[in-house]
Amino acid sequence: MNGTHTAQTVSRWPQDWKGSAATPIGVDEAFNGYLAAQIVFSLDRLGLLDRLLELGEVDVREFAARSGADHRMLHELLRAAQTCGYVAMREGLAVLTTAGREMARVRGYFTWAVGGYTELFANAADIATGKRRFNHDVFRNEAMVALGSAQNDQAQLAGTLDSVLADLDFTTIADLGSGISARVCRVAASREGVRGVGLDVSASANRLAQETIRQAGLDGRVRAMQRDVLDLVSGREDDAVLHRSEEHTSELQSPCN
Repeated sequence: MNGTHTAQTVSRWPQDWKGSAATPIGVDEAFNGYLAAQIVFSLDRLGLLDRLLELGEVDVREFAARSGADHRMLHELLRAAQTCGYVAMREGLAVLTTAGREMARVRGYFTWAVGGYTELFANAADIATGKRRFNHDVFRNEAMVALGSAQNDQAQLAGTLDSVLADLDFTTIADLGSGISARVCRVAASREGVRGVGLDVSASANRLAQETIRQAGLDGRVRAMQRDVLDLVSGREDDAVLHRSEEHTSELQSPCN
């Protein structure tokens, strides 16, 4: 990775930073940031970040054997993460640094950007000139977009939602644009007897949602449905589809058999 760093390109983040990036972004920052994003995404997809957060330290050779990863490639990936300051390596063990733990907490940004939009950005020039068209022959990975959103929702927004819902009495909850339905599952699991439905237009996100519900043990209490929320609220959906949606909601409101 590019190690040059001049005084002019060092970013000074104010304590009250609200989301505006310090500019100009230095060439070295842009280059290193691109590589770091790829590294973080790879570690997450391997399941290594979860393992590091769970155990504190991971034997690299053992993890490679368990996951089916090539030990040499995994070691080099971790060396790159060490260069980023996210991982410390010692005697075959990998440990997250303080910066690495914070990176792992907000990894959803990398899942969303790298996993969801790599193909789109790689073809941006062709889209701009009309050679290719978004949602025609260039697509975003909707499953990764939904997963990244869920990761960041859990890390950053769950507390806010919980505080809002704490004073409300309800037995059914609907999540519009629910992604992988992690949010509605978390709410239903935390409240005895509460049922939920997650609506999302993405078929791939809906498939992940079915697995989320299954893993949470909430079959029968939470249902994921592929629906365009705008069509439902505007009445553009035909009566048959709307009727099926109402039936699903009614089932969720009825006691389990």
